[in-house]
Amino acid sequence: MKKPAAKKTTLPDPALLPVMPFPVSAINAPAYPHAFGPVQTPEEMAQHVPPKGRWREVTVEAAATKALAALVGSGPKQEPPHSGTAQHLREGLARLRDHALAGDANAMRWLGIVLSEAVADLGEMARRHPEIVRTWSRKQNVIPVLTGRNKGHRDELFTDLAAFAVGEDSPYRVNPKGKKVPDISTPANRLAGMLCDHLSHYRFSVEIMRPPVPTWARMASKLPELTADTWEDWADAAWECLLYASNDHPEAQPGLAKLGTRAARKDGLQTAPTRAANVKAEIRQTLREAIQKIAAPTCAYSE
Repeated sequence: MKKPAAKKTTLPDPALLPVMPFPVSAINAPAYPHAFGPVQTPEEMAQHVPPKGRWREVTVEAAATKALAALVGSGPKQEPPHSGTAQHLREGLARLRDHALAGDANAMRWLGIVLSEAVADLGEMARRHPEIVRTWSRKQNVIPVLTGRNKGHRDELFTDLAAFAVGEDSPYRVNPKGKKVPDISTPANRLAGMLCDHLSHYRFSVEIMRPPVPTWARMASKLPELTADTWEDWADAAWECLLYASNDHPEAQPGLAKLGTRAARKDGLQTAPTRAANVKAEIRQTLREAIQKIAAPTCAYSE
């Protein structure tokens, strides 16, 4: 009797970027440690063929080699440009992270080396090409920089922060000339900022996203700059992104349900489905208002 052919495992094209859902865990647990995707267990990492072909490498050495090679780069002929290198670095760091969280000291050492190299490169870019780096860093509230315990390192830290012009175009920066800007400590503003930041990572062609590409990512690929005139496009994409991450029920997430407290307190005669629908609607409206507030100062105060 002829044995059936073994099923082949098809690994995804490493040149395509995977679409990562918005981490709702970040809302329910602010200490959410990363955005690389789910952490694998030591038992999963020990398998020669990881579940669903998630990673090509299993060993710490292979992951470190891949991450360091990605820092060197593949040159201008890489197709599509930059995306393959970014994915190699992401996968290498995620594998090192999983091993380090499982208690592997060697993985922790390599993770520190790779991250230090990357952050040092970023600082060198700020010194050589500040006009390019600041296009990104002026809009960030936090950036990765190297520092240490002695005074010289602390002085370098503030020098680097000035070189990056951190936060000068951020909607959450220190109030310019007494103008009122959104407070990032409020749950609604924090959620809006995190969603807009997540969407901004997918403002490139759908062709370099690894299928299947969800609707929210397709919407993100077409987003213009976030301004007072375009905030509604961002709000629509953010809501679609949140629905995808919460399995269409953001009201079932404790951290998100807090944004719909007024609807939850309405007439006690309403049924449970009606109450849930009202909370969901209020979450959406609260999110839209927060994104509108973020967009206004970005438009008004950017240079």
